[in-house]
Parts: sequence; structure tokens; C-alpha cells
Amino acid sequence: MIDNIIHAISLVVTLKYFWSAMACSTIMAGIFGASIYDGEVPHAKKGVLSVLSYIFMMILTMGTYIVERYPIIDTSVAYQLFVYPIQLIFLSFFWALGFISIILIFRWRFKKGHYEA
Repeated sequence: MIDNIIHAISLVVTLKYFWSAMACSTIMAGIFGASIYDGEVPHAKKGVLSVLSYIFMMILTMGTYIVERYPIIDTSVAYQLFVYPIQLIFLSFFWALGFISIILIFRWRFKKGHYEA
């Protein structure tokens, strides 16, 4: 199973527009995070927690499908079961990275008096 997961990860990260899509996800999360939460970290934590709990439930749902299908699927295509969960994990990571980092930068830059508008 580990070989199939590694194969799926290598397949996902070598997709044609994967890294540009992750960069766009990070940038969009940063823009939305800064505009919605305005550097308010306690409120942003609640937003991140709600989205991460949703993603966790999606992974659990996909995990039950994988556990059920993995023993009966052909070994040559078993890695395909892991492609979508891995994409979701990468997307979630880069979204959270952009969301949290831009909120912290915004808070540091504009709320702490480092910049006079």
C-alpha cells in the first residue's frame, strides 16, 4: 500500500499545472484571509478550524472507500485510489499556508504600527 501511495504522490506532483494551481490556491487563500479576517487571528483560527474539520471528514469518507476497494482492485491500478485524497491534502496544505501566513503578515505589518497608511 505504501508503494501505491508514493506512486500516487509522484503522479500528483508531476501533473502539468499542479504547482501553479497550488500557488494560486495559496494566493487566493491569502487574499480572502486578509480581506475577511483583517488580521484578527482568533477569528481566523475559527475559520481555519471549521474548514479543516470539513476536510478531515472528506478524508475519512474517502478513506472508507479506499479501505473497502483496495483489497479487490487490480494491483496495477490500485494507486489511483489515492490520487484524489492526496490532491485534497496538498490543496488543503497550501490553502492553509496562504491563509495563515498572510493573516499573520497583515497583522504584523498593519496592526502593530509598522506601516502608516
